[in-house]
Amino acid sequence: MTAITALKFSRDLAVAGPLGGLLADADSFAHHEWDAIVPVPLGRSRLIQRGFNQAEVLAERARQARKLGGHRVAALRRLLRRRRATVAQHELPLAARQANVAGAFCPRGSVRGLRLLVIDDVTTTGATLIACLAALRRAGARQVAGLALLRTLA
Repeated sequence: MTAITALKFSRDLAVAGPLGGLLADADSFAHHEWDAIVPVPLGRSRLIQRGFNQAEVLAERARQARKLGGHRVAALRRLLRRRRATVAQHELPLAARQANVAGAFCPRGSVRGLRLLVIDDVTTTGATLIACLAALRRAGARQVAGLALLRTLA
């Protein structure tokens, strides 16, 4: 079992610290000025089932790792929400993933003029991050970027 699988499906929060440390060292996390770190939101049913949002846990552990290093770190803010439930991306063929999350996200509160780093745990096609970034751009965010802990191959 991989560490990310243990976190997501076995609720092994002990691996979140080391995984968050890996995110904290990523160039886009460590070497840019962000106004907020934004986790990709889970759908309500998945959040209830899992009991936590793994992207949020990883983002918070990454923030803590940067703070321990004496760095200024942007606040973690839940600036995205899911408008509707979606099928878990890993259950879909690659060609269906973009359509699955198209229009699924919208901002929670004002993001106008903000520089935002969106954090996800795993990406394959990038469809979820792209949908999140597009929603934030449409709402007036000044700068957006996405960062995932792990990229899987199709």
